[in-house]
Amino acid sequence: MSENKEKGSGKQKFTEFMHKTADATKKVAKDAYDGTKVMAEKIKENSEKHKKERLSPIFPEDYNSKEFKIPNVIKIVDDATRKNIEMCQGAIGWLAMEGVGKDTQKTEVLYLYDEAREMCGLEFVPSFNINAIYCIDTFDLTKKRFIKADCIFNKAQEEKMAELEKVAYSLGAKSYSVDIVSTEIEGASKVQAGKAKVAAEAAESKTMSTNASKKHSTGHSSASFEGHNSPVAPLLKWFMYDDTIKNLIEMRCSNPASVKSRTLELSGASSATMSRQTAVAIDCMIKGAKVKSSSNMEMQANRELSSKLIFKIEF
Repeated sequence: MSENKEKGSGKQKFTEFMHKTADATKKVAKDAYDGTKVMAEKIKENSEKHKKERLSPIFPEDYNSKEFKIPNVIKIVDDATRKNIEMCQGAIGWLAMEGVGKDTQKTEVLYLYDEAREMCGLEFVPSFNINAIYCIDTFDLTKKRFIKADCIFNKAQEEKMAELEKVAYSLGAKSYSVDIVSTEIEGASKVQAGKAKVAAEAAESKTMSTNASKKHSTGHSSASFEGHNSPVAPLLKWFMYDDTIKNLIEMRCSNPASVKSRTLELSGASSATMSRQTAVAIDCMIKGAKVKSSSNMEMQANRELSSKLIFKIEF
């Protein structure tokens, strides 16, 4: 009888052992499944996060938030560009960094959908066009005025000359003249020609062309007025922070008889339309879009930075 009890007890223990083993196996399997599921969800989450960072969509609530700073460069794009991407549904555009080279600081660009023009509250000069690139009017206090890139330098030059004319008229000048003088390095064509020659001739050509430079006028304006001794300080935009112009206005307004004539040399860099970094980014965008353009923004930026405005005024 005791033997049967022992056999029954052993069988029961074995059965309990098998049940425990099965439960443990199920638990291990469940834990493994749960772990795999969590890992898969984490991978998916990271993938979506990286995708969102890559696409960088901008939604109305992002644009209207106090933290959002409008980039200095905007490109207008068709709103259908990303219409099939679920993550971009409801967006007004996206952000991207543009530029070249690992060591070159890149420029942030807002790719804005054409349909978002009204809600963005920005002014686009001289017109609003799809696929056009616009740059912020650096000296506009509202920071809401953007000028089309392919005409921004000409527009800026016209405004600068008009502002200096306003300075002359407001201060009661009898005459004034403005000349924009640009210093450029000659010889891009010489270098190319030098490549076709022997090494010594090419090196000599490159050296000569690098050292050679020339000055030429890129703009002129002048006028004569009746003149008066009741000067008024004009509102300034481009020369708001130029001490030379501010000193002239202050002297003339405090004592009209103190100034009879002045010749001011104003650096182009002090009223630069855009930085070289921004110009390079725009050139990259134009090249990347495979758009034919005769404009070389970097070259124009360098020309402006090296230019001088010669402002002559007589009272």
